[in-house]
Amino acid sequence: VAAAGGGASGSSSASGSKAEEESDPWFEELYCRLQQQESSLRPWHAAASRLATKRRDYARQAHQLAASMARAAAIAEFPAEAAALSGSSDSSEPDGCHSARLMVAFGRLAETEDRIASLQAAQAECEFAELCEQLRHHLAMLESLRSACHERRRLRRCQADAEAGLSRRREERVKLERAGRDLTLCETQIAEAEAAVDRCRSDFESASAAIKSESDRIDLLRGFELRSALLCSMEHQLLQQQQVADAWQQFLPEAHKISPNSPGEVENN
Repeated sequence: VAAAGGGASGSSSASGSKAEEESDPWFEELYCRLQQQESSLRPWHAAASRLATKRRDYARQAHQLAASMARAAAIAEFPAEAAALSGSSDSSEPDGCHSARLMVAFGRLAETEDRIASLQAAQAECEFAELCEQLRHHLAMLESLRSACHERRRLRRCQADAEAGLSRRREERVKLERAGRDLTLCETQIAEAEAAVDRCRSDFESASAAIKSESDRIDLLRGFELRSALLCSMEHQLLQQQQVADAWQQFLPEAHKISPNSPGEVENN
């Protein structure tokens, strides 16, 4: 990432010679595509991370709420007959028994809230581990590839500088030949300059080939991994929502017991 930042700062100074540096239209298109992909993936990653964080916060607070409700239900004084509660909702039952039913329902509500909190925590971990991490991983790959493009530009400038140096050495040799002076040192310098040009050209070509290969690999990975991560997150969320509905469905009998209406009336409503 630091290399990418350094390349970004250097790109402004080299904008005037951009056409010379990027004579290959394939790399021009690649660089624009990388910027577009980053600009689309980065907000997605930020939103998914915020959602996972909010789910974690909700789960933690819901666990605390459930624990507080469970403690409140545990310290209540139940009458002796509360241990043998039946499913009756007769309105003529003693006040003590009705209070016992209320506290039992309160305890069941605490268990339901705790279960839902666990489901939310599991969903948050799934979204973070599957979706957020995949998005972060692909953003890092895009930044690395963009940094490699900046490095390729630097190598192209190095090659141009080496070629310019070789031209100067050859011009000096012509002048020395006309003057009839010794060419030994000049020939050595020309050989070194030619080696530098060959080395820079080889580095530039190797970097170009590596970027093309890495670009193809990233395109394949992004199409498969991001789709798989998104589907996994959505499937887990659908399962989690169904489990939340099941948890509340299991709590309904306790709600019926303390309802002023009969269970049948509650169901009809």
